[in-house]
Amino acid sequence: MSEAVNERSGVLMSIRGVTKAFGSNVVLKGIDHGDGKIINYVASAEKGAAEKVELVHDKLPYMIHGTGDAFASALCGAVMAGRGLAESARIAGEFVRHAMESTRNQPHFEERGVSFELDLGELTSLVK
Repeated sequence: MSEAVNERSGVLMSIRGVTKAFGSNVVLKGIDHGDGKIINYVASAEKGAAEKVELVHDKLPYMIHGTGDAFASALCGAVMAGRGLAESARIAGEFVRHAMESTRNQPHFEERGVSFELDLGELTSLVK
């Protein structure tokens, strides 16, 4: 079995485990299968892993601290604005990616956390 197939099986097992144990919706953020993409998975408690949504982004060639916090905050904000969970995860993923791109333009960006402030206007427009 290839490593990518094994990792994808792990994602399915994780989704199934959480939905079974807690009866809740699941968002898995930032899963890297080594193919140059980052995938955020969304599954509902009702439909489970079989009908999960995969939100795919090109992987940037650098990592920045704080992206999980920014993602969770944007996700919660979009849900509170009345968006569905999958759409909220899409919005959060776009927000984080754009914030990471903006951060790259900052001096010593490798030593900083994600600079999301410049992208808050975009986030606001995405949840209107």
